[in-house]
Amino acid sequence: MQNTETEVEETSLGHFLRKTRVNQGLDLQAISDETKISPKNLQSIEDGDFSALPAEAFTRGFYSLYAKTLSLDTGEVLKRYEQEKENHPDYQAPPATPPGSMAKQVGTMAERPAGMPFSFFGLIFFFLLAFGALICWYFSWNPATFLSERLRTFQQPQTEQILETTSNPSPQKPLFEITQVKKKRKKTQIQTT
Repeated sequence: MQNTETEVEETSLGHFLRKTRVNQGLDLQAISDETKISPKNLQSIEDGDFSALPAEAFTRGFYSLYAKTLSLDTGEVLKRYEQEKENHPDYQAPPATPPGSMAKQVGTMAERPAGMPFSFFGLIFFFLLAFGALICWYFSWNPATFLSERLRTFQQPQTEQILETTSNPSPQKPLFEITQVKKKRKKTQIQTT
C-alpha cells in the first residue's frame, strides 16, 4: 500500500489519470462520451497542459468529473491539481484585488437601477389599460363604436341644415298645404257633431 502512494506522488496527475484510465480499459472517447468533456480537453488534462484548458471553474469541474468517472477521490485529485498548477512554470496567480476596489464594485451592484421610474409608470399604464379593456369586455361596450357614433351625430346636424336650406328655399309653408290642413279640420268637426 505504501508503495502505490509513493508511486502516485512521484508521477504527475495527468500521467496518473491516464494510467488509471488505461488500467480500467477505457479510451479517451469513452470518457468523453460519459463526461461530455471534449477529447481535446481530456488530452490536455492528461498531458498536464494547463494553458490549453479553459477557465479555472471549468477546469476544476473537468478534473472532478474525470475523477468520478475513474472512481477516484475527487478531493484528492483537485488537491493534486492545485499543487501541480501552482508549481507549474507558466502558472501566474491571479492579481489580488485591493479591498477598496472590491468594495466599490460591490457598492455599485447594490444601487437601484436608473430606469426604474420609467418602467414603474409603464407598468401602471399597462395595468390601467388592461383594467379598462376588462371593463369594456364585461359590459360589452366597444369604445371604437361609441366614438364613431358620436362623430356621426356631431356631423349630422350640419348636413341636415344644409339639406333643408337647399330643398326648401322659403321658410313659409306653401299655400296648398295650408288649405289642405283647413279642409281636414272642417271634416273632423263635422263628423264629431
